[in-house]
Amino acid sequence: MQILKKTPLKIHDLVELGRLVKAPENILSCAGKLSVTYIPMRYPGVLPEIPAKYYNLAKAEVHLKEGEVILQWVQEKIE
Repeated sequence: MQILKKTPLKIHDLVELGRLVKAPENILSCAGKLSVTYIPMRYPGVLPEIPAKYYNLAKAEVHLKEGEVILQWVQEKIE
């Protein structure tokens, strides 16, 4: 991984952030799924109903696993 000596961009797109650090495709895939979820959570008016009715335990567990995959990859890169 290349260490950049400049201030990182201020973006919320996890896929773009992954591309900037040359993340592998499986990480970019997980990042894309989480980015799609991020927008409605930050801006609840985007969904046709309140987020609490849209999301359920099964969806939360899937997103948690995606986040864990990304976190594990990041931890391996910084060790």
